[in-house]
Amino acid sequence: WAQVDPGSTQTLPREITFNAAARTLQQYPIEELKELRGEATEASGQYSGIVNLVLEKGSGNQAEVIVAFDLPTTAETLTVSIGNGTGTPVERFMENTDLPGDDYNITHHPKGTPASVCQSVCDNDSACDAWTYVIRGADGGGDCCLKSEVPCPRTPP
Repeated sequence: WAQVDPGSTQTLPREITFNAAARTLQQYPIEELKELRGEATEASGQYSGIVNLVLEKGSGNQAEVIVAFDLPTTAETLTVSIGNGTGTPVERFMENTDLPGDDYNITHHPKGTPASVCQSVCDNDSACDAWTYVIRGADGGGDCCLKSEVPCPRTPP
């Protein structure tokens, strides 16, 4: 088992190979894990656009999504979302919350600088998708961390 952030996500080891004829990556659970599988619950077919396929609650103890698509002639985006669609709530200002990683600029501010200054800097920078303001250091000042992505929020211990 591997556990990745957020701590609620787990993944099984997989064997990944490249199928040259189909020009695609294929992945399969390693041989020892095949015995853990129950009967498959399928929602298969040919779809285009936004599709919401819902499986009954408790329909399985393992989730595996297999997606096949025609190789596009131009750049395309494929997205598969798993979950109830609510995700982790992200607000404009989240006190006591860390957004770890994806920093591209960190600027130290003197003690007493409000976090709204960092928010304003981010608002005026087209490369900034998120920010955190962290109070640290002997002088009690804060670091404004501008981020190029919106990392998964977590509450520090």
